[in-house]
Amino acid sequence: MHVVFRDPDSRETLDDGLVLWFPGPASETGEDIAELHLHGGRAIVAAVFQVLDAVNIVLRGALRGTKDVKVAACIGIVVVWVCVPLSAWFFGQRLGLGAVGGWLGFLGETTLGAAATWWRWRSGPWRRAASPTNRRSGLATAL
Repeated sequence: MHVVFRDPDSRETLDDGLVLWFPGPASETGEDIAELHLHGGRAIVAAVFQVLDAVNIVLRGALRGTKDVKVAACIGIVVVWVCVPLSAWFFGQRLGLGAVGGWLGFLGETTLGAAATWWRWRSGPWRRAASPTNRRSGLATAL
């Protein structure tokens, strides 16, 4: 049976899916079983966001650890201020996706941020900043 899942407070549609009913004792376990088949909606977008956000945080931290702070900061600032407001408005308001549109905005921000920091990490300019001759600590200069 097709069902629409709604927020109990706002009545906003969260997802639509399928409910399958397997009455016992003819079910696999011998008990009455209900299966919910959902698309995921916000949950799927939020899960992908969490993974990409972790990649983004780790890569920015790695760049900061190599003293490549300016680029990591610039990537973060530019990507957040360009992506989040525009894409959240476009997906949430213009396309009418509501909260899922907001999450898609965050997903775009983390995707671009992770891609930019990955490119910076792979291209290697941070190696000059992290070289012992550019460090100011006594131990690094002694090397």
